[in-house]
Amino acid sequence: MSPSEVAVASYIAQRAFETGETEQLLIPLDRPFQLTSGESHDAFIRKLYFAIAQAFIKHQKILYAGSRDIPNTDDVRAWLNSPIFRSSGGGATALGFGASGTHGSTPNTSAGFTEAGFKNAVDTWLDYAFPSPSDGGFICVLDNLELLQTHKVARDLLEALRDSV
Repeated sequence: MSPSEVAVASYIAQRAFETGETEQLLIPLDRPFQLTSGESHDAFIRKLYFAIAQAFIKHQKILYAGSRDIPNTDDVRAWLNSPIFRSSGGGATALGFGASGTHGSTPNTSAGFTEAGFKNAVDTWLDYAFPSPSDGGFICVLDNLELLQTHKVARDLLEALRDSV
């Protein structure tokens, strides 16, 4: 089956859920993925998790409409899609009749969450939204599997992915 045929089948599967033909919610990720010989297992997993997080954000309405239990995605949405974090605060005193306020912004450079907390957050979302395989999941298309015939590195990467994703 070609990647475009898989994309069409994935769309049809999602529509079947939306129209009530099935209770299994299958949501295709926006784009196909490609294995490259120079890409590590961890780099590919990171790229896949970012796509899944964006899909949770993009398809939040259908997930809620389908009674899927997903946590609030606002914090991760801001972390993924905002180049700047904004903050504000204030204070007041009662007898001194004082008030104060602060406002600031900081570039988004939070690498620690990328390496540990982000993957855990997405795993939790997946567990809540799709507690069993019959509940559905996200569909990821690997577009260049012809590399498996000629590149041992790509074959090894796919083998490692099979057990971890």
